Amino acid sequence: MGYLRLNKTLDFSRATVSLWFRVPQATIDGIPLPRTDQYYIPVFVYRLPLIVLGTQKSGTYYAIQDGVYLGDRYGGTGNPVYGQKLNTHEVSMNVTTIGIKLDYAGFGKHGTARLDVVLQTADAGNGVNTESGQTAWTYPPGTPTISDFSIRSGKPADYFALDVIGGSGQGPEIKPDQWHHVLVSWDLGISNSCHGNGGGNIASFVDSYSKMWCAIDGVDQSGSQLPSNWIGTRDGSGDPNGICTSWTLQYAGGRSGSSYSIYFSTGIQADGIFIPAEPEYTRYFNQEQGFGGGSEPVRPIYRVEMAELYIWSGLVLTSDKASKFINSTGGPMPPESLPFDQPTIRIHGTQAWLKGNNSGHLAGDFSRVGTIVAFKPDPQIGT
Repeated sequence: MGYLRLNKTLDFSRATVSLWFRVPQATIDGIPLPRTDQYYIPVFVYRLPLIVLGTQKSGTYYAIQDGVYLGDRYGGTGNPVYGQKLNTHEVSMNVTTIGIKLDYAGFGKHGTARLDVVLQTADAGNGVNTESGQTAWTYPPGTPTISDFSIRSGKPADYFALDVIGGSGQGPEIKPDQWHHVLVSWDLGISNSCHGNGGGNIASFVDSYSKMWCAIDGVDQSGSQLPSNWIGTRDGSGDPNGICTSWTLQYAGGRSGSSYSIYFSTGIQADGIFIPAEPEYTRYFNQEQGFGGGSEPVRPIYRVEMAELYIWSGLVLTSDKASKFINSTGGPMPPESLPFDQPTIRIHGTQAWLKGNNSGHLAGDFSRVGTIVAFKPDPQIGT
């Protein structure tokens, strides 16, 4: 299997991607099943990348460990105190990816394939009073001492994602062995933030959020059909194009007095473009959940067919523009007919894909690694 690599750094905090692709049924069937559903960050779990923007980075993950011996009460013996401990782990994060995810159909089972967009930022969030609970107790029972304090008020690892395990996106099925066109555009904005207090629509507790527009095969997708975290995922309300980070969604409407925010001072700075991906990534096991520590390699390059790639850095196109990319017979419009500025990246035509030629305004071609072969026939939706 081969891939294309472009060693350039680009800002994808605002961006648009148009791509034609076809995924063979054999590729879907061959996506390896994870050994466990307990990872700190589910890197490429039930997911198949089509485009990766940037290399994999590490980040600090905060995890609570229960049942930790804290010592004997008042220095006496026979009264051990157990509680919670906040552990930190440097783990490999997700990467900004446009790809395919498989619905969770029970652990170890393949479900329906849908479009998946993960936007990994380089910024960390801040939570205030987000979680507390009974964090210490004494033994033997009968003379318990409870200490109630906020244990997760630091900077959790924050990322845009529709987790494949337990994911909520309900966009149309990406049917195998058929051509599809996707137009997806996003704008991170300045920040994502939320507050708590419980009750009401969850979206009403989201104070600031990002935006995404998406069309699949020329059909607009919004709300729960967006391929990323819709702000109304939990109760079906809110801006139909509003998306937010996973922690923002989790803490919105939470306990009284809590708040959470992440400011995109860095955003998405992609130090490379990989089609469909780099050959290997890493994901870490969640040892607090009883699986043990350590990590495992992930090799996510599978056979996929792609055509007509356009990427704009800094340009946002709403999903109603998708018709501009599709001709009357369901095939791609020629690039000279598109009523938009020249894209940052453009791979047009068979020879460009075989050689990695970029005819966008960004100078520089892709490097080809491994084997890339031509296919027939030309792309047409549904064939």
